[in-house]
Amino acid sequence: MFARYGHTCYVCGHEGANEAGHIVSLKDNPHQRLDPDAMRPMHGSNSPCPRCLGRDGRPRCCNQEMGTKALTSVFIPTHAW
Repeated sequence: MFARYGHTCYVCGHEGANEAGHIVSLKDNPHQRLDPDAMRPMHGSNSPCPRCLGRDGRPRCCNQEMGTKALTSVFIPTHAW
């Protein structure tokens, strides 16, 4: 998946995403396979975003923040950083 999509976070658009996250949450589709086409790079608890800060002021874990929400309800930058 990283060979195909690189290490730019699918949620926030910043580099350094070293975890794979499902585009459709496992809650909405619990039987989905581990398929590179169904996953994208995201910042997570093992590789939080070095630029985004969460509400608590700590580096953001985009994958966990996205959780079961639709991507459109999670912050996506509107301009290049």
